[in-house]
Amino acid sequence: MPVADGFWERWKRIEAFPERVQNPLELIALCEATWGANSFLEIGSKRGGTLWCVAAHMAKGARIVSVDLHHPPFYPDLSAIADDLRNESFDVHTVRGYSQSVTTQAAVDALGPFEWVFIDGNHTRECAGNDWARYGSKATKACAFHDIAWDQTGRPFHGCGEVFNELAKSYAHDVVVVDPAEQMGIGIIWK
Repeated sequence: MPVADGFWERWKRIEAFPERVQNPLELIALCEATWGANSFLEIGSKRGGTLWCVAAHMAKGARIVSVDLHHPPFYPDLSAIADDLRNESFDVHTVRGYSQSVTTQAAVDALGPFEWVFIDGNHTRECAGNDWARYGSKATKACAFHDIAWDQTGRPFHGCGEVFNELAKSYAHDVVVVDPAEQMGIGIIWK
């Protein structure tokens, strides 16, 4: 699979900060699925590693939006990644706020619509379900959930998998779980 200009240089910079990238094989699967996309929204960007990698496979000039609370130890990384992507001609916006707030939703809605939505924010069932309703359900191509393989049903922070499994009953979907012991995984709901 070919990669966009600058991908390997970007990847080398990410490798210097391994905490930015979750499971690299899951990330590669997400990048392949989002190939050529013109718009991408990520709920819960943390340090920005997912945004950085997905952008390498998107169309130049694509709109990329990050929603995160921007906790102090992570925000400088996310800001630097957003600046790098802007320098590479992407239309990048960082929305600092809680995905559940009306103000955040209004800011995101003003930047949409989005072909792809990636939900990796608050992992409670309630919040993952709300993120689907507010953002994921509006994706024009697909919505992906991270951490769907946590085998801890009923635990408060394992709702992404529960919400994904409910949606998978009604939508075409794909599951990428590289290592079940890691209990992460990505679930893609196709629209």
